[in-house]
Amino acid sequence: MLERGNRALHLPSTRFDEPRAMALAAAASLIVVIHGCREPDRIAYLGGRDTELLQCLGKRLGDAGIPTPSSARLSRA
Repeated sequence: MLERGNRALHLPSTRFDEPRAMALAAAASLIVVIHGCREPDRIAYLGGRDTELLQCLGKRLGDAGIPTPSSARLSRA
């Protein structure tokens, strides 16, 4: 990690389409993705279409002291 300018190192997931990984994802009934970030405070960014799972994960993370404010929820996953 650089002291600053790490955004230049970002590689979006849409640039990866390894056939075996794509086949695994296509066959899965549920996919959980963990995306690391560097923020001044602890925070978890949640995204996805399974709102029930998002609520459950948000509660569990909140109980562990990691906030997941709705403003941190990703609109697309």
